[in-house]
Amino acid sequence: MLQVLKWSVPNGLNTLFASGSLIVPIDDGITGFNLSLPSSLVFLKHVQELEFVNDLAVAFDAYLGFDQGYFALVEEKIRGWVEESARRHNSDLDDDDIEIFVESAPLSFATITHDFFTIPALDSMFPSLTGPPTTPQKSLEAPTSFDAQTRQLAASLITLLDALSVREEFFVLGETSRTLARCIISQSSTDTPRRNPTNPNSIAVLLMDRSLDLSVVAGRGDNLLDTIFRELESYEGLGPLDKKVDVSVYGSTYPYPLSIAHSVELDAMDFLKVVGSLSVKDGLVAVRKRVVDLMDPSKKPKVLGRVSVDQVEGFLKQCSWGKGGGVGKMGALCAAVVEAVKRDSQKELIKSVEKAVVGRVSAVVPVMDFVATQQCPMEDVLALLTFAVSAMGPDMQIDADIRHRLRNVLLEGLRREQVDERKEMWIEEVLDRLEMIADTRSGMKQRGLIDPDTFHHTAHSYHIPYGGTLGNVLNKFSRLLGGAVPRIREYRRVLVFVVGGVTAQEVRDVREVGREFGVDV
Repeated sequence: MLQVLKWSVPNGLNTLFASGSLIVPIDDGITGFNLSLPSSLVFLKHVQELEFVNDLAVAFDAYLGFDQGYFALVEEKIRGWVEESARRHNSDLDDDDIEIFVESAPLSFATITHDFFTIPALDSMFPSLTGPPTTPQKSLEAPTSFDAQTRQLAASLITLLDALSVREEFFVLGETSRTLARCIISQSSTDTPRRNPTNPNSIAVLLMDRSLDLSVVAGRGDNLLDTIFRELESYEGLGPLDKKVDVSVYGSTYPYPLSIAHSVELDAMDFLKVVGSLSVKDGLVAVRKRVVDLMDPSKKPKVLGRVSVDQVEGFLKQCSWGKGGGVGKMGALCAAVVEAVKRDSQKELIKSVEKAVVGRVSAVVPVMDFVATQQCPMEDVLALLTFAVSAMGPDMQIDADIRHRLRNVLLEGLRREQVDERKEMWIEEVLDRLEMIADTRSGMKQRGLIDPDTFHHTAHSYHIPYGGTLGNVLNKFSRLLGGAVPRIREYRRVLVFVVGGVTAQEVRDVREVGREFGVDV
């Protein structure tokens, strides 16, 4: 099997990765042989190898007897490779001799839609507050070592670029992104210049640091895809991007575990792209239409009327979820939307309080009534206070009166317990720390990009050439002689990677801007 993945087709293993790569056991349909220990496919710096996974318990027997596995696209791809390998080696392989089933596992990168991907293993990585000191001499040096997270992120992006079969040129915004680009180039097997914007395979890769000033808006938009990933629970041990979809409430006995993070069916991936461009209200209308299409013709309603979560949920219960029902991943995606919208609607009240708090400091007072009437747990009270103070930033002046009222809010949160001197001291420490959070905001500008308070022009991206130190020297020498400076605007295709995360709404906004200028992002 390893030989098939490594040698039978050009770029074979990367093609598997591009489909959302996995742990792959093989079952021989004639002998009934099962691998007692699944093996994980590992890719690092163009080297493929097998690595045993000792702590993974997978019940493959549950998959036997079904015509199609959970990751149908990958299974069909592997089957095609096996058949091609048999033809090349003149082996007599009967179509019924082998069955392939795939069990999901976190991968180098996860494809959410055709134009939106994430790297699950590095969800907690965030650009450093301050980059290393930069001097003209320092910029010519190629870093001799990189931290583990940077190396892992670089390897994942190399895998992605190889799977896309593109010739990339790097541009960066921010110190962390600059270090990442140098790490990628140091690991790449290509040292030759790649600059040729007119080549159809050429692409500009823009690496940029996430700014802390933008973090407050993350997860607060009305985008339906953001709502799904914000509200649904994650599979334990598989990272925050593999979201669990429970269809048992619809009377389903669907044989496979369902999630929406990666390797979905093509029609479901297309629908995720649609969902990523819609608000919650408009998205629910689109989901209802798709659910009605999945229903048995005899059960389809003649008049739909006003859309609601309860209505769509009722339609889902009328779908045939069992084997051969044809619902599959599309139905699971629709169920995920319904569940996410239901959970999101339950938070509208606390969102309204947050908006009021951000609006003005004196609006903190109604929080006391909110805590008393809604029976909020202490964790929610602290989360709301932290959000309020950090969102207001250094401009928030906490005078004695406001501090006293905030103190009452915390006391109210502890109302079920007897508040002694030790707890009052703890409350004072909490308030001190909240003020420190507000003060910290003063240093959280758009690091390495632009200062919006003093600079109102466009930030220029920094070009990172291939060739390490020598490439930097030759690039700068070419500019001194009047050579053309590489610019990202020369490219019609741009891949944007944000170190620190991005929301579906931001992906939509960036792609729309690119479309206005004739650039495919």
